[in-house]
Amino acid sequence: ECFKPPVMPFAPVKFGLNVLDGFYAGWTKLPEGGREYLKFDGPQNIYKKIYVQDEFLVGTVVFNAPQDIERLLGILQRQDNITGREEEII
Repeated sequence: ECFKPPVMPFAPVKFGLNVLDGFYAGWTKLPEGGREYLKFDGPQNIYKKIYVQDEFLVGTVVFNAPQDIERLLGILQRQDNITGREEEII
């Protein structure tokens, strides 16, 4: 079974420096028949992953990109059809 957490950001983990600032929402494991899209920007240390089922965003995990929280949560909550826009969204 996929773990479906509540839609809620988690607090940054700090080790003297702000090394991890992230959030997750919805499904955090690939659902059966779903697709996942991943983007990693090494120089900026930004990691983004979205999970798509049919034509809808069903989950997201993002680190070091707080500017994307509102946008991704909005797409997830509104259940916008994202067919063909997956790469653009991530």
